[in-house]
Amino acid sequence: MYIVLSGGFGNILFQLSYGYYIERNYNINISYLDANHYLLLFFRKLRSVSSHLSHLNDFSEVIPLTRPVTIIELLALSFSRLSNTSFAGVLWSENPPDYSFLSKSIVRSYFQDNSPIHPDFIDFLRLSFNIPQQTTPYIAIHLRITDSSQPPLVLQTYLQSCFSILSSYVHLPIVFVTNNIDAARMYIQDCFKLSRTPTFVSSSPCEDFKILASAEVLVISNSTFSWWASEISPNEQRIFMPSPSLFGQPFDPCTFKHRVIIP
Repeated sequence: MYIVLSGGFGNILFQLSYGYYIERNYNINISYLDANHYLLLFFRKLRSVSSHLSHLNDFSEVIPLTRPVTIIELLALSFSRLSNTSFAGVLWSENPPDYSFLSKSIVRSYFQDNSPIHPDFIDFLRLSFNIPQQTTPYIAIHLRITDSSQPPLVLQTYLQSCFSILSSYVHLPIVFVTNNIDAARMYIQDCFKLSRTPTFVSSSPCEDFKILASAEVLVISNSTFSWWASEISPNEQRIFMPSPSLFGQPFDPCTFKHRVIIP
């Protein structure tokens, strides 16, 4: 079975997670087609910072796509992007159907709707990113900015509700993890009055991911990137998440974590 890797960091983690589950539960060999060479660069980065190199061999079968796909290939790839296809996760049950027909299929999907997650995949991510077993005392808030002229992809009312809840954590510093520090700082200064001066960080995806996952209190945005950070975090109680409707499409992944939903 070939899974086409596409989208951003969080999307690719869902695709890897799905392949990991299928391979271990249905004895189907998985290869990953890397449409934009993202995964090859991603694992080179992990190999340079992770001491658990053996775990990275789980995804050694990565094939870069170096040429445009044909019309026939596009037709083969497009069918699985429908959210109601069984192997995209929506129709999973205690007795899922026979998936052996997928062994020679090329599948493309984001796998975000109830696709099962293997617990070993969570352990793999924790090891790969060197996530500590205990949280670090700070509040991490993921603030995703599209560009300097756009507001962040979270509603202002959601952040305001979170700040009201966080007012009881006066002893913890606030760290905003963002993809645009200048725009994020301007947005916060213009829209909110915080009781203490926050810190803004924007590093590599791997480093930002670890900052989010290590926080004692985590506020995620409408982003699969910060959702995955919350999923692998040792934090079991203080994770705040916007209503799934803010993701712009149905978003109901399987999870091992409890999150406080802010309407």
